[in-house]
Amino acid sequence: MLIICIPIGYSQSVRYVSGSGSNSNSGLSESDPFLTIGNAINVSNEFDTIIVLPGLYNETINISKSLTIASKIISDPSNEDFYVSNTVLDGTDLGTLIKNSLNQTSRLYLLGFTVQNSPATSVEIVSGAYSKLEKVYFKNNGNYGSVVLNIIGNSIIEGCRFENNFFNTLI
Repeated sequence: MLIICIPIGYSQSVRYVSGSGSNSNSGLSESDPFLTIGNAINVSNEFDTIIVLPGLYNETINISKSLTIASKIISDPSNEDFYVSNTVLDGTDLGTLIKNSLNQTSRLYLLGFTVQNSPATSVEIVSGAYSKLEKVYFKNNGNYGSVVLNIIGNSIIEGCRFENNFFNTLI
């Protein structure tokens, strides 16, 4: 006898974000994307995937749930250089670009972005969560460093590049 248990109300979704989208869209397809990553995070459920289409995104991203946030590299790895270079999280006139408030059982996977021009810490992951940053290019980040990981749990940084940052700090 095989018994399969599926939690009621749980389904994993993919959300899309584009600089030409609208936060009143459904975000459920590449042709009906949200405008901001923050809105996609707000409507997403635990373990959803957010695919960010090429463009320049100037917003602070607050993450409080387990998510995969990726450029289109996730579905088209053959164009890695294009997606990493052209899907840009830009911190001009902002503080920290990506912050989390994850708990110890949360997971964050960030894949295929350029993170640039943050005058403060560009990515701050402070928790016991599992975090993976992969193929992220950190450049021209300022005063307090480009990446700060206060690692209590498990974190992986894989295939990332660091150029022309004031500090490159991993704690």
